[in-house]
Amino acid sequence: SKGNLSVLYKEINKIEDALKYGLDAQKLYEQLGKTVDVARCKVNNGMLYGRKKEFATAEKNYLEAIVVLEKTPNSSGLGAAYNNLGLAQRSQNKHAQAKESFLKALKIGKEKDSKMMIATACHELGSIELFYKNYNNVLPYLIQTDSIASQLGYKELQKDVYQTYSDYYEAVGNQTLALNYFKKFVEQISDDIIVLS
Repeated sequence: SKGNLSVLYKEINKIEDALKYGLDAQKLYEQLGKTVDVARCKVNNGMLYGRKKEFATAEKNYLEAIVVLEKTPNSSGLGAAYNNLGLAQRSQNKHAQAKESFLKALKIGKEKDSKMMIATACHELGSIELFYKNYNNVLPYLIQTDSIASQLGYKELQKDVYQTYSDYYEAVGNQTLALNYFKKFVEQISDDIIVLS
């Protein structure tokens, strides 16, 4: 199907082709009256717009998808829609709205026991709290992210959380821990480079 082609093109980073097929799939589902499938296409297309740095269009797609997915019992994709909505909002400096989106993604992640969703939402919430200089709220989110990422081997998220730890400790004036976490961050990048070689 065109939706599958969109996913395949996204995997090989051919975003324009992926978006073309994603929009075609969305139109077909609209003609068939399959609103849930249209919503899922909008989530996928939102991710593609995000990759193109068209964050307002991505946000619009996520919001439209969420309206449908929230009305659909046991709908898969709602947590991802909220998480991606938060990313699009943060990229537009809409931090308060992003926080609300990530809190909803976290709630859904806990309800569905989705460790990746929990870890991702916690990392983003920790980053937002750091942005707002709510330092007392940062570490609980980062510790939860770090624990899940380490436990399940999510290397990319582990790298991101090390960088956020470093930023946090620098902000609170602990240069030693900031440097230690920055070194861990660099080691993760070095490991990625070695694996790719």
